[in-house]
Amino acid sequence: MLPNARTHDVRLKSYRVVLFVTLLATVITTTIATAQEANVAREKYNGQQRRKVQQARQINNNLSATTKPRTRRQEDAFRDVMRSGTRQGSPEFQALQEGLKWEIYRATDAELKTNQAAFQGIKKRLRQNVLHLAGQNIPGRKEREEFRQLVCTEALNLLKDLLKNNFQARSLAIELIPALEINTDSRQRRILDEAADVLVEVLADEQQPDAIKLRAAESVAQYLENVNPGAQIEIKFALAIREELKSWLPATAYQLHMIDALSRIRAAREVVGVNPRPVVVESLVSVMQDEEREPIIRCSAAGALGSVGIDQRINLEPLAWKVAQLAAEMGEAYNRDSGNEFWGSCSLELFLAFHHEEPARSGQQSEDGMLNRAPRSELIRQAYDQVLPICLAMLDNPANIDQVLINTVVEWVKANQPNSLRFDSGSPPVSQ
Repeated sequence: MLPNARTHDVRLKSYRVVLFVTLLATVITTTIATAQEANVAREKYNGQQRRKVQQARQINNNLSATTKPRTRRQEDAFRDVMRSGTRQGSPEFQALQEGLKWEIYRATDAELKTNQAAFQGIKKRLRQNVLHLAGQNIPGRKEREEFRQLVCTEALNLLKDLLKNNFQARSLAIELIPALEINTDSRQRRILDEAADVLVEVLADEQQPDAIKLRAAESVAQYLENVNPGAQIEIKFALAIREELKSWLPATAYQLHMIDALSRIRAAREVVGVNPRPVVVESLVSVMQDEEREPIIRCSAAGALGSVGIDQRINLEPLAWKVAQLAAEMGEAYNRDSGNEFWGSCSLELFLAFHHEEPARSGQQSEDGMLNRAPRSELIRQAYDQVLPICLAMLDNPANIDQVLINTVVEWVKANQPNSLRFDSGSPPVSQ
């Protein structure tokens, strides 16, 4: 039987492996253009991305040169005000501003491009010894949160300056955004609201290379892992990612990080409009049925359908039927190329569309997986029964999956198409 658990770290590790594999890939399977045309489009896109990365790496705008050298007395004053707090307009506020600028702008020093140990040290110091410790000596919760909001707002304004700087400075800025916490209590953790807007801006910025946007998508996932920001912020993320996922050209790892972020969104619909649409489910369905994309991307979109937020207006039966159809397609794709590394991940993703990711806690029923979300649906149960043998066959890693098994799933799909392929009244139906 397939495992029921997988951690965020394991996901990201597998995605990074896929990234290096896909960066070397030259053959693209596509149904809307010839293989040659697809390869030309992919090579053109990859060339544009390489140039963007190269341009970012060549930037040598050392912002730290604009800051004055720090004396021991100034460092002590900064450390004291960070722990004990201050208010905007007070004499100590300038010490806070200057100290933050010096700490953050150091990341733009060109020497750090060849001294990764020092760069990692700056990143660790900013996260653990600056941002995390802000206000630690302030006893009152309200006063501590007010001061942390002040610190995080100042820090965000400085981090935004890094987003137009060299490649690794941009990466550091994006990685630190989920650390801009107003409240660090694990039970009431809260991130500066404006931090979400910056991540959305990075995803929407056509001048940013996908290698930077990938880190933004990863930070969105981390953001959603750490806090429950509410529907308005979640849908902001969803809409930005939907636009990026409209193209099949971005690298596989970037698409996987975006899907991972979508899988953590609990808001079922847009928060405005007469007939708000389930934008997350719509995006995942679009990716899942897009034959231009790599199998691991399509399967990951299917797996995410098992965990995203839904409501009673969403009909899961067309989605389950479509996942069964996808499983048959993946069986055929496996037989054409069984040697690829991603089939184990594909197997798990198809399974997660129906089943929860973690074992349910004692006395609690998991809400993930279509089997848990629609336990009375016979069609969903039957769809799972069709998908599971394909999943197990992929895990066993034979040279070929038995064609009889694949044909059985194909015949079930033909015989059990739902009367309506609409999963929501205002959304496009799944394809046949």
